[in-house]
Amino acid sequence: MSQSNLSDVELQNLLEAMTQQMTCDQESIDVVLRRYEGHRDNIAPYAQLIHQLHEVLIPQQPTTAFTRELKRELMGKQSSTFSLSGFPIRAQIAAVAAIIAGFLLLLRRRSAEELPESLDTPALQIFSKS
Repeated sequence: MSQSNLSDVELQNLLEAMTQQMTCDQESIDVVLRRYEGHRDNIAPYAQLIHQLHEVLIPQQPTTAFTRELKRELMGKQSSTFSLSGFPIRAQIAAVAAIIAGFLLLLRRRSAEELPESLDTPALQIFSKS
């Protein structure tokens, strides 16, 4: 039998089993290879690559801050407080100016509603009535 006789699913299962065997600190993958005895020569390069990767790659534990941030992003939760400190100083100034201008316009509109109607009439209309 040749490697071409292995279906894609069988090959994926074999590679997954060999990788799992390596990551479980069981250096020998002979147990897995025995199931594919007829394909041993064809899958030897894969076994060698997996073994080399296992020797070179060192498992790392993520920091608690990274884990917390990743969980927050995956859960879709945004922080409830808004901070301008991440923006450049010009953007912070522009944001504050826009907030103040909006507040002043709102106050002006409210004060205009409280004025008597005669003061709200444009000057040209006053002169045309006479």
